[in-house]
Amino acid sequence: MKDEIRKQLKEKRANMDKSTVHSLSTLAQEHFLSSELYLSSKTIMLYIPLKNETETDIILKRCLEDGKTVLLPVTDPETYRITPHVFTSYDALKKGAFSVSEPSSEATLSKKDIDLVVVPGIGFSKDGERIGFGKGCYDQFLSGYEGIAVGLCYDFQVAEFQSTPQDVPVDYIVTPSGITDCISHVMPMRANYHTHTYLCHHAIDTPREYVLEAIKNGLEILGFSDHNPCPFSNGFSASYKIDLCDTEKYVKEINSLREEFKDKIKIYLGYEMEYYPKEHENCLKYLKEFGVDYLILGQHFTNNGYDGVYPGNATTDEKILKTYVNQVIEGINTGVFTYIAHPDIINYQGDAHIYKKEITKLLREAKRLSVPVEFNLLGFREQRPYPCDRFWELVSDVGNLVVIGCDAHEKIYCGNQIIYKKAVRKLKKFGITPTDKIELRTV
Repeated sequence: MKDEIRKQLKEKRANMDKSTVHSLSTLAQEHFLSSELYLSSKTIMLYIPLKNETETDIILKRCLEDGKTVLLPVTDPETYRITPHVFTSYDALKKGAFSVSEPSSEATLSKKDIDLVVVPGIGFSKDGERIGFGKGCYDQFLSGYEGIAVGLCYDFQVAEFQSTPQDVPVDYIVTPSGITDCISHVMPMRANYHTHTYLCHHAIDTPREYVLEAIKNGLEILGFSDHNPCPFSNGFSASYKIDLCDTEKYVKEINSLREEFKDKIKIYLGYEMEYYPKEHENCLKYLKEFGVDYLILGQHFTNNGYDGVYPGNATTDEKILKTYVNQVIEGINTGVFTYIAHPDIINYQGDAHIYKKEITKLLREAKRLSVPVEFNLLGFREQRPYPCDRFWELVSDVGNLVVIGCDAHEKIYCGNQIIYKKAVRKLKKFGITPTDKIELRTV
C-alpha cells in the first residue's frame, strides 16, 4: 500500500505545472518563515528541490539575510548517509548523488548542532510519518536527531498510510494551508528515574543543575540513580561508579535538594546497580546505611564485574547471552530492583532463534514479577546498538510494562521533551504505550 501511495503521489506531483509549484511553494514558505519554528532556530538544514518538490529559495534567502547558518544535505550514493554541508550561495553548488544540487564547500556540522531540519518527501501522514524515495536517507539521518524535523510539502501530499518501525517521523508539517503540529497529542514526560551526576566520573553537572533543568522541562518526579558505590570484597574499584568516599556527599546533596524543592518537584534518591552475586548483599548493606529510595538494574558487566564481560560488545558467543539473561533474571528475583535499565544492552549477533528464546525468557520473567523494562533515551539519541528493534518486537509480543528513562549524563537531557516524544512515537510503532507510573520497590 505504501508503494502504491508513493507511486500515486509522485505522479501527481510530477504533473504540476511550474506556476502552480511556485505559487503553492511560496505560500508554504511564508507560513514557515512567520512561525516560531523558524524564528527560534539559528542553524537550519534545508534542501534544494528536485522533481517539483516544494521550493525552498525564499527560506534560503531569508536565512542568509537573518544571519542564520544554513546547511544542505550531501548524500553518499553507496551508503545513503547524509552529511550536512554549509551553504553559502547558489554559485557554490554542484550536482551530487541522484542529481541533487549539493554545496561544494567541505565545511560540515554535526547534526547535534542543527536546530531544525526541513525535510522533503513524497508524502506525509498527519502524525508526521513520511514517504520518501525508499532509500532511507532521511530515516538514517533523523534517527537519533535531537532537534526539530519539519516536513515541507503540498496539501495533497498529506495522506494516510502504514509506516514501519524503521521510518522516522517529522515533528511538524508545513503546507500551503498552514502548519500541522504532529507531536502536540503526545503526552509529555512527567517522571524520570534514570539520572547521573558528576560524581560517577563520566557524567557532568551537579544534582542541583539537574533539578533545575527537570523543573524547567515540566517534570514532576526526578529520581537520581547514579552508578552505585560498592565496597567490593576483593578491593576492586570500578572507575565508572561513585567513589566510596563520595557516598555521603551524594546522599547529602540530594536530600538537601529534596527539601529545598519539595514544593516544586518530587525527588528520589536511588542508584543504578548491577546484580553481582558475590557482592550483592554486602553492597545492599552499605547503601542502606546511608539511606536509599530505589534501585534500577543496569547490568553493565556479567558475573561480578571484575571477572565478567561488558555485554554491549558485539558477540556471537551464546554463553555471554545466556549469562546476561540468567543474571538479570536472578537480579530481578531479589525483589529490590524497580526496573531494568537498558535491558537490550546485550549485543548478541549470533543465531536469531537463540536470541529470541533467551530474551523472551527474560521478558516473561520480568512480566511475571511486574518489573518494567526501560526504553533508554541515551542509547536512542546516540544511535547505540540499543534500543534495538528486534528486542522491542519481543516486548510487544510478551506485553511488558515499559518505562522511558533519560539516562541523563548531562543536564540538557534531563526531561528533554523533544527526545522523549520521539521515543514515544517510536514505541507506538511496536504497539507499546510507555508509563511513568511505577512503584518504587523497597530496598
